[in-house]
Amino acid sequence: MSFGRKCIFLIVTIVQLHGEALGQDNRLPVPLEREQAKYLAQIENEFAAEASSGSNELKVDVVRKLMIAARDTTQDSALRYALLSQSLLLAESAADFKLGLEIVRQLGETYQVDRWASIEDFFDRNSRRLKSTQQLESLLKELGPSVAAAVSELAFEEADDLVSLGQKLNRRTGNKLRANWFDQKRKRVKELVKLRQQFDRASEKLKSEPNHLNSKIKSGLYYCFVTNDLETGLSILASCTGDNLAQIAQQDLGANVNAEQILAVAEAWVVNARNETGHIAEGKRSRSKKLLLALPEKLTGLKKLVADKLLNEIKTTEANENGNNLSDDFLNHICSHTWQVEWKDNRLYRDLVFKADGSATYFSQGNTHHKKWSVYRTGIRFFSTSKTQYYHFFPVNGEIVATHNNQDDGRIFDSSSCRLVK
Repeated sequence: MSFGRKCIFLIVTIVQLHGEALGQDNRLPVPLEREQAKYLAQIENEFAAEASSGSNELKVDVVRKLMIAARDTTQDSALRYALLSQSLLLAESAADFKLGLEIVRQLGETYQVDRWASIEDFFDRNSRRLKSTQQLESLLKELGPSVAAAVSELAFEEADDLVSLGQKLNRRTGNKLRANWFDQKRKRVKELVKLRQQFDRASEKLKSEPNHLNSKIKSGLYYCFVTNDLETGLSILASCTGDNLAQIAQQDLGANVNAEQILAVAEAWVVNARNETGHIAEGKRSRSKKLLLALPEKLTGLKKLVADKLLNEIKTTEANENGNNLSDDFLNHICSHTWQVEWKDNRLYRDLVFKADGSATYFSQGNTHHKKWSVYRTGIRFFSTSKTQYYHFFPVNGEIVATHNNQDDGRIFDSSSCRLVK
């Protein structure tokens, strides 16, 4: 069988398996309510004192015992379901949302329930009954890992639903740090949803037209840089005769002989990604970077210059594309310390504190001042004395430096003239 026919056979097989996998469900059916009822009554009676107590520690202790009992119950599906259901109620009552989510995931992995709908319902249900901002903050902290899990399982629409819910709930807390995270994540997940839709349409097209070039390209790129199934994706792209990606994929599939070949493939991916933005372009550059960092031998001379130039281009492009995607670590760092604004002439604003709700305070000329800050491009914008004068703080080489922009005359001082120090 020729290489082209092998690739067509592979594409058709992948499309068929993709469709078949969607219909498989080896989980247990949810037991009938009447089957659960007698067990629920027994569990409630056994742990009534702990459940009605005001001690969250006692409740969590019971939850863990019930979870162990559920794990050890393998012959009675109704009993196991009842144990997990009751442990979930107790975990929520104890406001242990991390433990509660673990139980929700166990139920979703074991029984035929909509896992992601259950997780979304968990956040929605608990957010409705919480009164304090502190408890809502604790609940929202657990949403990030759930979004990441949905993305890792390619459940992009479900991840989008979770992020959308998180944005809605976070407005009640006024936490700008988390708002920034949700904004960034929503943008990324929306793109992944669109890529998945394109892949589904391409898969459907390939059922009837296995040689449809555009569909093969979309399918190959999706496997390479969304599902991270590089071998499958490259094999599909390699069959895209007439497109530049075919040559790159063929070279990549065979680029395990020497450094020169690997360097050529790495450069080809970078060149192909130029003038592109988004997840797929990032994937191409990431592939190039991985190849360059894993070169089997040390480069010298011109080859080393080419490799260094490619790595610098990748780094610069990533920095430019992420200009509006401020690091959560940086924001948390900013809001976790008390700062001094230090100028070259040693003039200081003392005890500058940034809070998660967007407020800020500092001490100057014998008075404490109350101001506002906001996320702005690669850093944060802090209005010091009026709406026309502000600092723009941003991270540079391990330091936090700033520009001071007086909009009245447009002056921007040298960034090194002002910095934040603890």
